[in-house]
Amino acid sequence: MLKLEPQILSREIIKPSSPEIIHQRKPFRIFLFDQLTPSTYVSNITFFSLSDHTTNILTQLKTSLSETLNVLYSFSGRIADNMFIHRFDEGVPFLSAKIDCRLSQFRKHHEIEALNKLLPCQPFSKESNKEDEVPLLVCQVTVFACGGIALGLCTSHKITDAISGMILGNVWSLISRGSRYSDFEYPSLAEASFIFPPKNPMPPNYLSMMESLWFTEANYIKRKFTFDANAIAKLKDMAKGEGTEATRTRTEAVSGFIWKCSMAASRAVYQDP
Repeated sequence: MLKLEPQILSREIIKPSSPEIIHQRKPFRIFLFDQLTPSTYVSNITFFSLSDHTTNILTQLKTSLSETLNVLYSFSGRIADNMFIHRFDEGVPFLSAKIDCRLSQFRKHHEIEALNKLLPCQPFSKESNKEDEVPLLVCQVTVFACGGIALGLCTSHKITDAISGMILGNVWSLISRGSRYSDFEYPSLAEASFIFPPKNPMPPNYLSMMESLWFTEANYIKRKFTFDANAIAKLKDMAKGEGTEATRTRTEAVSGFIWKCSMAASRAVYQDP
């Protein structure tokens, strides 16, 4: 019988590798819409097929994450008063785990809920009301019997949307591949608070209304979509469009296709032309 229960081997806190830089940072202001967002985690799982050097990969991920936090220091802090992020030396919890099955076996398993076992936190559930104690990023690396790994990330929706999540992944991957954070440019995550500054104080009825919208029980359906190499190649051609030579990435092509179908389904349900 296939064993789908990971065993946690270690728990660590990854902090910025240059604490002297972090101590010079001013508190990071969150912007208005993040103030309204309840304390909950959004999740992402990335699978990597590896045959050996898994121990080195774990060390590499920890080291590169530590350097990434020098750049994206807000992910290492804690929220205060639903206004700003500080205490950037608190760090990011990093869990190492193993599971007694091969990556190929796990990917063929049809129970979608099993994916939650590869995450360090329960996704889209309300976190503690004590925001100053809640990490803004939590990582779990699960090693499969074949040497492959699953990198599960839970990031606070207070500071993470699709764009900032992509920035985190891109910066971390560049540093993991050998780039120094001083060698490349990256967007500033603090600019949003200048356009939509936080409201002090935020009316409590606004916050309670948002929580009721987020955590109302309903009949949700989960679906798993699998795109093989040929399908992704066709989607990339479709995404290119006419009169342009720009080539879309696999992520852009698949994400754009899913959103296009989601919008079409929404219009059909609500009869919106």
